This record gives sequence, structure tokens and C-alpha cells, in this order.
Amino acid sequence: MHPLPPSGASDPRSRYTRTFFTWQGRPAVLYNVHLHTVGTRPWDLPGTAASLARWRTVLRTYRAGALHRADQARRIHRHIEQETRPVLLTGDFNSTPHQWVYRHLLQGLRAAGGGATFPAGWPLVQIDHVLVGPAWRVGSATVPGLDTTDFVSDHRPVVARVRWRDGYEE
Repeated sequence: MHPLPPSGASDPRSRYTRTFFTWQGRPAVLYNVHLHTVGTRPWDLPGTAASLARWRTVLRTYRAGALHRADQARRIHRHIEQETRPVLLTGDFNSTPHQWVYRHLLQGLRAAGGGATFPAGWPLVQIDHVLVGPAWRVGSATVPGLDTTDFVSDHRPVVARVRWRDGYEE
């Protein structure tokens, strides 16, 4: 497990793993990431919703979180660019498909698909993703439905079925 700056008290969960594996006799590498969280959420602060001080705090921490995620995405992308093995990239990006971090990590990869993953109890946005390199073909990608209630996270998982692309050779 590799920490991603800023690690420590501000967000001890920012990290990634890099796992080499062999599937059907072919080597590959899996990156699993947990990028920096959003920042202070408005409902986590005391006071009234209309408080200017409250919203200054929210916007300041949201901006800082976005900048940290951007730095982390650049680091992960540099590692992926240097890989000689086929790549899978999965995890909690804390970014929707419309945000810069997601689009930056998507360079050279393809989205498997899925759907809204957060919050688990009533998912509204997709911030958890599966991205695949050119050696992979996506069979399907889904997010378990609302009838599933036994989650161990505040996010729903993206379940993707992948296989080697036809004609892929090392």
C-alpha cells in the first residue's frame, strides 16, 4: 500500500495499491486507488445553512481537496504511463466522470461503466470507477441495486466483468 500526499491527519485514507497478477497465462497490473476526500461537507458544520462563514469553510476545504486529488491523479497517471503490462485501474476517485481528475486518469484507458455509487443508501453520483487499458474488453459493469442493503462501505461497488481483448498479444 502506497500513501498519496497529503497523507496523515488530513486524509489518512489517500492511498493506492499496485498488484501484479497473471490471468490466463498473461501478466497484468491492477491499481486500486482511494483519492483525497471532497473536504468539509456543509452538513458536517455547526450553524445555519445561510451562514457566510460556514460556506467559506466549505468552499476553502472543497478547493483544497480538489487540488490534492488533482496532484494524486497526476502521480497515478505517471505510474500507469510507465507500465509495460496491461492495466486495470479501480477505486474511489472521489470524482465524477465530469471532473478533471476522472478525465485525467481516463487518458489511455476506457471506462467500464456502472452507475451511481454514492451514498450507498441512496446513490446519486458515480465516484467509484473501473477503467481498463486497451488489452481489455469489458463484458459488463453494474452497481448492485437498491434492494441490496448489506454494504460494508458508504459507497456501492462497481462490479465489472473483463476479459482479454480478442487478438491481444503481449
